[in-house]
Amino acid sequence: QHYYTQNGKREGKFVLYDKDSCHVIQNYCFYQNGMLNGDFYEFFNDSAHKVRVHSFYINDTLNGPYFEYYENGSIKLMGDYIKGKREGTWKMFYPNDSLYIMGTYVNGKKEGEWVVYYPSGKIKQKGHYKNDQEEGDWVFYHEDGYIDIKGSYTHGKDSGLWQRLDSLGNVVKEINVDNR
Repeated sequence: QHYYTQNGKREGKFVLYDKDSCHVIQNYCFYQNGMLNGDFYEFFNDSAHKVRVHSFYINDTLNGPYFEYYENGSIKLMGDYIKGKREGTWKMFYPNDSLYIMGTYVNGKKEGEWVVYYPSGKIKQKGHYKNDQEEGDWVFYHEDGYIDIKGSYTHGKDSGLWQRLDSLGNVVKEINVDNR
């Protein structure tokens, strides 16, 4: 560890080194009055100093842009924090940079449409969240693009009629989960 103190509190640049090697940095951040303030970097455990996480703190609380990276340097996860809670659009990516998941947070909870993609870029599933729970119609797609399963959720639990379809859109199985 390498840091400064003022009145017994961490102050200024803080560098945390790997316990086995004084050349491998694990974290790099800044303190003001003993609290994290500003950029925070977490590195992969190698001597190349590749960033694993880059975030921003205000008074010890995540606030601002947040990024996670793969070892190859491409973005794994990105979004924003406001007062320690996820807010707005968040995106997760496959290692090949194609979009994996995209959705919205409001005050730290999933809200609105969420979409999951196959590595090919085609939609895998799509539906809505309300107050951090699945709500309403959800559609699950086969990798070839046709609808595989469709149904509804109420307060995070499957409800109503659920159907499995074939590649031509014909219903091959149907169940009303309310009658189980």
